[in-house]
Amino acid sequence: MPRPGNSFDIDAPFLQEAIKFLAAHPDELLKVPALRAMLAQRRMAELKSASGYRQADSAQVIDHTVSYNIHSLESGGVALDRASLLAEPLRSVTRLAGRLHELDVLSVGPRSEIELMALVAHGFSLDRIRAIDLFSYSPLVEVGDVCALRFPDDSFDVVFLGWVLGYLRDPRQGAAEALRVCRPGGIICVGGDWHDGRPVERADAAAPNLQADQPCLSSEDLVALFRPHVGDVLFRSEPVPPYGHGQRNIITLFEARKAGAQDQLGRPGAEHVAALAPERALALQMQALKFKAPAELLRMIEDFVAGYRGFTETGETTERAYLAHRAAYVMTCGAFNDAISSYIARAVPPRAPAPALPFDDTFALDAGPDDSPASVAEQLDRDGCYVFRRRLSPDLVARLRALAGDPAAPPGPDGTSRPAPAPDQAPLRRIDPRLLLADESAARVLFHPLFPAVSDAYLGAASTQSSHGMWWSVPHSGRHEALSGAAQMYHFDKDFIRFLQFFVYLVDVDAGAGPHCFVRGTHRAKTEATWRDGRISDADVAATYPGKLVELTGKAGTVLAVDTLAFHKGKLPTTSSRLVLQVVFANSLFGKDVDWVPGTVAAHPIVRSAVAADPRAYLRFLSLKAAA
Repeated sequence: MPRPGNSFDIDAPFLQEAIKFLAAHPDELLKVPALRAMLAQRRMAELKSASGYRQADSAQVIDHTVSYNIHSLESGGVALDRASLLAEPLRSVTRLAGRLHELDVLSVGPRSEIELMALVAHGFSLDRIRAIDLFSYSPLVEVGDVCALRFPDDSFDVVFLGWVLGYLRDPRQGAAEALRVCRPGGIICVGGDWHDGRPVERADAAAPNLQADQPCLSSEDLVALFRPHVGDVLFRSEPVPPYGHGQRNIITLFEARKAGAQDQLGRPGAEHVAALAPERALALQMQALKFKAPAELLRMIEDFVAGYRGFTETGETTERAYLAHRAAYVMTCGAFNDAISSYIARAVPPRAPAPALPFDDTFALDAGPDDSPASVAEQLDRDGCYVFRRRLSPDLVARLRALAGDPAAPPGPDGTSRPAPAPDQAPLRRIDPRLLLADESAARVLFHPLFPAVSDAYLGAASTQSSHGMWWSVPHSGRHEALSGAAQMYHFDKDFIRFLQFFVYLVDVDAGAGPHCFVRGTHRAKTEATWRDGRISDADVAATYPGKLVELTGKAGTVLAVDTLAFHKGKLPTTSSRLVLQVVFANSLFGKDVDWVPGTVAAHPIVRSAVAADPRAYLRFLSLKAAA
């Protein structure tokens, strides 16, 4: 029988193995709340004895705020770990999956370092976290006023505002500052104390009769402080009746919808929505259909259909509709996806097929004759992957390699290098996509007619560019979380309904440089055991699909086309870093994380010309055409 406190009979040999693992990966200790509390307590004692407290004044907080919080901290409050209540729901936001370590974060009012430890434990990178409070003993927490933050506008992807607003005389001032420093489309995470309007006192010798002036009755009370700049509300939690007297937690997470958000990547404009008219007509037809399916699948289909119509009217895909479409794909073994794609093909039929691939001096002939779009589509339909016989010209490869900079610190949107996160926390180094739009060499590749020509032939519809990017994949420790977050474990993608990805290697990629690994034929057929969403181990893939695994190596300039509905991964680089340029074309922009590009974004004339020549191919760039 298991001993009390040791439910799974953990023995001494296992504990020794665990100690070795933790010695090699000490941040893993932060995932244990009790150990976080012990570390926070120890560091507070050491740091406070060395330098004491630093404090700032603010006329915006209620009386005794600082003295009360210091007293609470020294009375055991260092172990108060409410940040996890805000961070945990954030991990479930699909568009952030595997990307938390890339986000710039502001923690307002953490009181102690335990909040920062909790954020690191949940996947954020410490060197991308800024923290500010009215008092601090820690060099990791700056001293300042939430109502007068010393950060530029649009500085952070996520703002944590946990149990802070109740200390302000006017909570709207704190809310306004949080909105100011949060990027458009960023996420604000707010926590507060619930009470029913009757006096709630925090009485102690250091801070008698401290109480919040603003009662919180529901999560809507918190959200109301930020209106009209509230986008999608991603999470709410509040007490359920009967409440009783006292305090409990209210939590809400929402997207910041700010004035001027149309001037940033991410939000659709009126011209984008107008261009969705053919799909809007299709959505109305689909809503009139009567589907017959088991109850759970029928709910997924109905959620998708309603969400697809909403997408055609707003240009935005809701989380619920996106997840429904993904679930329906798995539940029907792809049949639902094929049916929807056939409807889309009728609504937006492909352009007239080209007899040959539209190559020019952007590409250099490698070996053998050029294929036609139809023959490329035929091989893609059979295998799911294709390596083009032409490579990108050496001159363009060199220019793009220079644009990407050092893999340790790739350039930001202004072209300057940024501090690099620790390799164990950031296996990918992404180049800002806006930088690519302004660069001539990147524009020549990303907007080359080769990609829509092949995509049309394969997808059977008038394809449109759904995303683009460039990143370094760098060697790292190979921890499970790092592998999963960097897509270096086998999985299939379901970002859009149907789509085709093109990758261009910008360095020589051999087996040690992280080649794209692909399981041929699994875009069309998967075994029953692998018809599931999520990561799959190398051993399971090798056992299930013998003879179908390929590593797509190649020299710098090699161009791949892959249908990533198949199982695939980027191999963990071991000997050198890999630089890749990516462009994706889809049959519809219904899906995950579409960056609708506004007319104010700096774009090379090549980009604007391509949009003017073929608006359907570049729907998300239509504001550039309107602004020309």
